[in-house]
Amino acid sequence: MFDPTRIALIKEKFETAETNLRLLKERIAKSSFTETSERSAEEEQKQSIEEVAKLQEKVKGLFGKIEEFDNREKLRALSLEKKIELIGRIDSTLKEAKSYVEKLVYTQYTAKLERYSQVIAESVESIYTEFTLLLPNISYEIELITRHFTNPYNAERSNVPELKERVNSLKKHQITFDEFLFGYQANSKKYPGYCELRTVDNIFSKYQYFENLQEEYTDINAEVYTFCKTLEMHMLSQKGNPEFTVLFEKFDDINKRSSGKTDKNIKKMSDIFSVTHDFQRILNAIGDKSSYLAEYNKAQTAFKKIQEEQNKLIHYNIKKVMGVIQEAKEKLTEEASKNKFASLEEELTKRLDEKTISFEKLEEVLEQLSHHNFDVVITDKDAADLVLKVTAEREQKYGKENLMRFNVMVEEVDFWMKGRDKQEMLEKLSLIGSGVEEGKDINMNRLKMVYNEVEHRIRKNYDPLITNIGKVIGALEKAMASQREQTRLDERVMEIGV
Repeated sequence: MFDPTRIALIKEKFETAETNLRLLKERIAKSSFTETSERSAEEEQKQSIEEVAKLQEKVKGLFGKIEEFDNREKLRALSLEKKIELIGRIDSTLKEAKSYVEKLVYTQYTAKLERYSQVIAESVESIYTEFTLLLPNISYEIELITRHFTNPYNAERSNVPELKERVNSLKKHQITFDEFLFGYQANSKKYPGYCELRTVDNIFSKYQYFENLQEEYTDINAEVYTFCKTLEMHMLSQKGNPEFTVLFEKFDDINKRSSGKTDKNIKKMSDIFSVTHDFQRILNAIGDKSSYLAEYNKAQTAFKKIQEEQNKLIHYNIKKVMGVIQEAKEKLTEEASKNKFASLEEELTKRLDEKTISFEKLEEVLEQLSHHNFDVVITDKDAADLVLKVTAEREQKYGKENLMRFNVMVEEVDFWMKGRDKQEMLEKLSLIGSGVEEGKDINMNRLKMVYNEVEHRIRKNYDPLITNIGKVIGALEKAMASQREQTRLDERVMEIGV
């Protein structure tokens, strides 16, 4: 943004620009102006003096704002939103001063103001050299975007050339900072801004504010490392346990990354949600049987610190989120819809305050709300958390067959269904499962309805699904068999020395 240690020099440059504008104002008062189709010569002269005086005040007021941040601590404490606001104001004020004088010289050529225009342009450019319009946070995002599209799988969807074009236009002051962010129109063509370009291929969400700096993820990655090393031995001991198969694979992947020097687990905000989700599942699985372990309690402490860091690092674009909510609310007419919407809004606001709703989930929820679909599940259900333990007490109360039937349905829904459909079904199963957990009677009508829905939506498709899986397995077996034959042939050739 700018170096606070150079504030005295920056002040000098602003004073020079202000002085040049004052001299221009004095020169205008002594110059001969020509009339235009809108005003007489005297009116043109008077208005020009007023406009330059306004620019003088803007430049003076702008430095007054910058002067507040005369040391690094004050500037560091300024929120990213305020930094973006200040950068936008600096850019628009300087560009306005330069372009107004250039236009004035062109329209009032008889006044011979070219020399003043030149010195004002030079003083504005001199001020620009003290500021970095492309904030480090946005530079880091562009680095992540470029890295994403370097992958050959993503390359065909790359918009990196367009991004570079916008960055170059900003650096050359061909567009303002606001135009860089939000887009602009030129030669009857609309050019999307950075805020739109960053969402291509879902790299960043439109409901996510700009990224933190890379170094701001150091502490949370350190806690991820602590969590992994604390549970490493216990998770290794569970490697052969069927209940831990999926969890061990996830843990092992995170653990390897946490020990790496470069490719850390958390490089951007969205990574936090996936890591904390997996860690919560791991803690739940261990806590069910081994909550007495010292490692478990230490891991719990590390996880709480991770959550504290999450609260600091997650930044939603609240203005954009609330805009969607408000627009949906204004279109409500029926009282029942209003009540349902109020309940959803309360839950969504709570999750936003807690910083626990992922950007992907937030997009899904807001998309549904904008289309007045209020059958939205805000808190995702995890299939692993819904599986019921079959105990002797529960067998006696509910019947082993019903419990097993419930668990099979959970597994089927988790395996075969995706996205919103999956979450809706898990929500229905959760209503039944929570009753069992609390020792209440099973609503058999509800269970039967869910059973019939699973039968209709999943099981009727088993034959074609299994056939397709069989074809995939067959193709893999054939490929592997061919590879084995080739290996045997190579070994045989080596044996006979051919």
